[in-house]
Amino acid sequence: MLRDSQNDQRRVVTITSRFVTPLLTLLVFGLIVSSFIKIDSAQAGQVVQRPISDFISTQGTTSMFIPPVPDYIGWTTAAGFQPAYGASVDYAGVANRWLMANGHSSLGTTFRGSISERPLSDGRALVSVELATKNALAFVFDLNSGDFATGTLLFGYRERRILKTIYRFIKGFL
Repeated sequence: MLRDSQNDQRRVVTITSRFVTPLLTLLVFGLIVSSFIKIDSAQAGQVVQRPISDFISTQGTTSMFIPPVPDYIGWTTAAGFQPAYGASVDYAGVANRWLMANGHSSLGTTFRGSISERPLSDGRALVSVELATKNALAFVFDLNSGDFATGTLLFGYRERRILKTIYRFIKGFL
């Protein structure tokens, strides 16, 4: 039984390391957002390039899944699928900013990318976001044991665990 559990964990780590980054990249590449900005029909069709900071700065506006940390992207296996796993990746540095605001040093999360916005004749806009993130906090958990905040971790760390670890380390020297 333990041997099977260890094999499952190895598979999760392999799947995560091999597929999470490409899946995140595909998700962000495929992100097309409709906005309701009124644009003159004379401007329709002209592509506008915007800085990636326009996208990054709007992420993490809610805090439902792992309060008080602002939300960022996560995935779970389909309902009823066994084994059941969940995963999360801090693609926009939201968790990194929260850690820094609470006394931890930066994890070194960086991004590069671009936003292309093409106004449509009906007043909406077609927006494409390309984002590449490095050194992002990530974790995988057993969905049967809880949710994004409480599920047993199989890979990585949550933000509060990182803070607890650093506080214990510092306390040991005081």
